[in-house]
Amino acid sequence: MGCIASLGLCNPCCNISNNIGLDCAGKNRFSLSVVNGIMVLLGVCFAIVGCLGAFSDKDLIKTFPWMTWVPANYTMDGYDHAGQPIYSAHPNDDGIQFYSNIWGITDEYNTAKLAWRDYRGAGEECADYHLSILSCMGCGLFFTFLTLTQVANRAYEDWDTNGNKCFMLVTTLCALICNCIAVGLYHSKCFGEFHSLDMDPKAGIGYYSFLLCILLANVPNFIVNLLIKVPGYVVEQASASEKTPLTAETSAKKTSKGGASIKKPSKTKAAAPPPAAPPPADPPSATKKPRAGGAKLGKSKKKSSVK
Repeated sequence: MGCIASLGLCNPCCNISNNIGLDCAGKNRFSLSVVNGIMVLLGVCFAIVGCLGAFSDKDLIKTFPWMTWVPANYTMDGYDHAGQPIYSAHPNDDGIQFYSNIWGITDEYNTAKLAWRDYRGAGEECADYHLSILSCMGCGLFFTFLTLTQVANRAYEDWDTNGNKCFMLVTTLCALICNCIAVGLYHSKCFGEFHSLDMDPKAGIGYYSFLLCILLANVPNFIVNLLIKVPGYVVEQASASEKTPLTAETSAKKTSKGGASIKKPSKTKAAAPPPAAPPPADPPSATKKPRAGGAKLGKSKKKSSVK
């Protein structure tokens, strides 16, 4: 995740979560990561068991069902205004028990195996939302396994670099959303329809497995990673403040934090410095003593040469 942080993909949205958390969670990050890793591993196992409900094998449907139910008894209660018979469903205590998953159904004797689209008694909504439930199940399992691969990155402060927390929270949130949609669709479309027909539907192993994946892996994993701060992000902020150039305002702020009072600089301009002294003159050249009774000879005149 360091490459993602270096590219700026985690800024500024993901970095908002870096300083969110508790100091006690940061001090116990190793213990929390170990417990969290075990729970996520169990969640992945439960999700795999739930995904077995996508297959059409009769033994798998009966061993890992998402729902068990008994066909209802139908009695005729009369006729409507058009002369068509009206039937009412009633619970059947002595009926054959059926097992169903995401794909279809089978009975307790394994004599029948039908997809939801081929079963005419009920399950029309299960057939309509079959692909949607399967897609959410697959995405939920993928993101849950992806969070499992990232658990160790937050166990030590040296490994917990900028971007790990963001990646963990995003993948866990995606897994939580997908798993909740899969369980919610099956509950509302399949359980709801069979409840309305008095078929006494009951949740099976596959349904409870995905529910346990949400409660044991997705929700605790999101909370634990949210409570552990990113230590490297705090250090980066501190080092950036230390590199700030020292100016009159920053020095005044630092000194005021220490408790000393500093007078504000006066707005009057400082007096101009005195002009620089001129450089010293060249030392006077050596002159000849004047002749007695005569005038002083100038420098420019040379002695006449004597023949």
